[in-house]
Amino acid sequence: MLNISAESYLKTNTLIFAHKMCQSISDMVGVSFNVKEDSLKEAGFKSAFKMISYISFSGAIQGNYLCAMDEITALKIMGVYTDRMSDDEIRGLRSEHSGFVKEVLNLSVGQSIVEIEKNFGDLTFFPGTVVYGELEFPEFLSADVLISSDFGSILCGFSLNLANLRIGQKLDEALRELEKKTSEAQEAKRNISSILELLPVGLVAIDQKGTILPGHSKSTKSVIGIENDTEITGLYLPDFLQMEKKAGLIWKNWLELVFSKYGEIPFQELSSLCELKEIKNSRGKTLKLDWLAITNEKQGRLEKLLVVIEDVTRQRLL
Repeated sequence: MLNISAESYLKTNTLIFAHKMCQSISDMVGVSFNVKEDSLKEAGFKSAFKMISYISFSGAIQGNYLCAMDEITALKIMGVYTDRMSDDEIRGLRSEHSGFVKEVLNLSVGQSIVEIEKNFGDLTFFPGTVVYGELEFPEFLSADVLISSDFGSILCGFSLNLANLRIGQKLDEALRELEKKTSEAQEAKRNISSILELLPVGLVAIDQKGTILPGHSKSTKSVIGIENDTEITGLYLPDFLQMEKKAGLIWKNWLELVFSKYGEIPFQELSSLCELKEIKNSRGKTLKLDWLAITNEKQGRLEKLLVVIEDVTRQRLL
């Protein structure tokens, strides 16, 4: 980002543009102009000259390069003005002197804009426009300076609109925040993975239908007594636990009650209504079951249940 003040930046680039205008006019027609640095000021672009030409640019920032002069000055620079020219004759030459001014402006902008691109990256500038009369520009940051010769004076201006840059900064801040949150989420995911890896008990999540959702503790399969290569995601919990049919129906009714009454009845009370505190499966294992509610914070509804499964077979044999 810029290491100098906005005012200094404006004035510096205004002077660069003014010197390039002098150089371009000299290269094209051999007329010498000098920059009147004591006229340099920061202000909204306004001119007493009635012929105004400008080129707009855009990219990370937007802005304009501007020059204003009298039509007679343009004709004198081109070497086609005579003292006896009427206003109608001068107007009749507008296509010629406007083309000349746009060519000078285009050349000068092409040489000046490279300085801005050092700070803001590639910028696109558009064809020049010439306006006769008064022209009111938006209240952007602007600066201007006069260049002069024996043929008259030209007001050179430079304006800068940092709105796009601020939007870009906001976007960059948002992306950084997202990156931070993503990093935190990935760290949390790693922590959860570590917990699931080390938990000595079975842990699965189920939805409203009792279907096992992706993600479970590593010990789950050994606690139940099934092979490690068995895929359990998508299984119906009573089938996975190998409950007896009657017990499975009792549990199903309880699960429906939990999801329908959650929020009306405290979950602790709903949990206590489950008759299946322990079950004995077909593999001869006695399994203790506990339930934890996972809610959607925004909607305040029950999203899923965590089922903690503990093998208490040995304890029950004592």
